[in-house]
Amino acid sequence: MKEDRENVFQARGCTVAWGSGGLLLQFAPAAADMPGRDFALPAASAAGLLRQLNEAVHAAEAQHGVLWSEASLRFGEESDRRTGLGSGGDMLGPEGAQMYGLLKNLPLNGYERSFKMQPGRLLPERFLLGIRRDALLPEQFAEIVDRLCIPAPFRAALAAAMPRTSFLHFGHEAGDGGSVRKVYQEFIPGGVEPDLLYLGYKWDPADPTRRMVSRYRLLHGLGRDGMRARIGAVHGACAEDMLATTAIVDLALARSSEDALLYVEVSEEGNPRLSYDINLYAAGLRIADVATIIGAKAARLGILPGAWEAQLGRMRGARIGHVSGGTGRDGQSFLTVYWLPRTAPAS
Repeated sequence: MKEDRENVFQARGCTVAWGSGGLLLQFAPAAADMPGRDFALPAASAAGLLRQLNEAVHAAEAQHGVLWSEASLRFGEESDRRTGLGSGGDMLGPEGAQMYGLLKNLPLNGYERSFKMQPGRLLPERFLLGIRRDALLPEQFAEIVDRLCIPAPFRAALAAAMPRTSFLHFGHEAGDGGSVRKVYQEFIPGGVEPDLLYLGYKWDPADPTRRMVSRYRLLHGLGRDGMRARIGAVHGACAEDMLATTAIVDLALARSSEDALLYVEVSEEGNPRLSYDINLYAAGLRIADVATIIGAKAARLGILPGAWEAQLGRMRGARIGHVSGGTGRDGQSFLTVYWLPRTAPAS
């Protein structure tokens, strides 16, 4: 321990000092001359020490995120670079920052930002972080489950399907009335049900009784006409709602094959949610390619020009990952665009 100790606690001949150099425990000579003897602090002193240590841990995690291993800071720097979040990046609210700090220092392999548009509002604070299931130790997953306050029924379901899981994806969305946390299980092909690609567990951390499960089914071999038909069926009578998506898909198909775009449909029990998600990575589209299309959609939804312009400013040079749309669980039409910052390597 260096002499520039950042914190010192003393009680009954015991000194505990900790800082950037580590932790040092020192005993008074009388205690040190009695090998094999237990050294006990009074309950009040032990509680004070624990409180100070917890405060030091929380302060360090607020700055660096949770340090899971000696490689954590290297992983965290990569997460910051790929997402544009974290130190020196876009600001997150308290719940988003807590979740990002919990996950950023793991050996992640998936990084996406997104924004969601609904009538009259744009939600910019959304991210999705993925990791291979076998890269996450059981004790790490248990810690994440506890810290994210995942509801008990979801914990049991996640554990039961874990042997058939290939990847886990953790999502955050900040909205006007609070936030939504999400965990997606991506399954080994045919591991649970034919064509079931993901199960998405979503809940309100402030009220875990507000929760839902989304089912993501992969539809094979649709082609251009098949995708258009499915998008139209999802939107129903509101043909105008599909214009932005079909225009983006047409641009993507001009740069990639039909088979390269993955089309997934999403449903939830007990609410009107019905939507699609189309993976566009193969097309290599950038936000600049579709900005006019999305801007027109924002105007139709009554989103204030300043909100869209601010979002566009966050995404300069960004690539598009996928686009989703349809009817949300609140019955409202929505469009979500998933994007990767300019500094992020191709997925």
